[in-house]
Amino acid sequence: MAKLSEIRKAVSYHLVTPLVKPLASLGISPDALSWTGFGLALVAAFLIARGYLLAGGIMVLVAASFDMLDGALARHTGKVSRFGGILDSTLDRLSEATLLVGILVLFLTHGDNSRLFWPLSHNWAIVILALVLIFSPLVSYLRARAEAAGFDCQLGIFTRTERVIVLVLGLLFNQLVIALALIAVLSVFTAGQRLLLIWRKTRSEPSA
Repeated sequence: MAKLSEIRKAVSYHLVTPLVKPLASLGISPDALSWTGFGLALVAAFLIARGYLLAGGIMVLVAASFDMLDGALARHTGKVSRFGGILDSTLDRLSEATLLVGILVLFLTHGDNSRLFWPLSHNWAIVILALVLIFSPLVSYLRARAEAAGFDCQLGIFTRTERVIVLVLGLLFNQLVIALALIAVLSVFTAGQRLLLIWRKTRSEPSA
């Protein structure tokens, strides 16, 4: 799984590097990019809630690009800070939660649209969304707790990057329930991976 993490970093590096220098020359701060990405996520959530899935998917993709750029810009300009990292992580969590709330509003207000919930029923779609709301942030939480305890915890086949990609594809191709089901299952699996890793690293520690 370490190789998977390296692949993510390599892809991200090649995507954002051409954009970092122009942004730096304009004097744009990393925090400004973080806030812009969050603002775009709010717009995406509104579009999704209103049923504009294609437009919402495009907006999620644009918002995610800002999330990739802020950290790279901070490193390029030497403006890496603890607060910037915390702000970025906080806005990431809020962005993800906002998008899921937008989907919840969509489901609650479009219960008569059977095509939206294909191949499941309206009630089962709500259950799957609830699982995503629980386990999607848990994946990120486990990494944060592990790193706070001094452990590296990048292990996992399905991180925030993959969740965003699957969600965007589900929105663009109007297969939202299938995308959510995939996110739910793989988030549960990834949370289990990380919890097992943390257990293995802590079980040899002496009891307090």
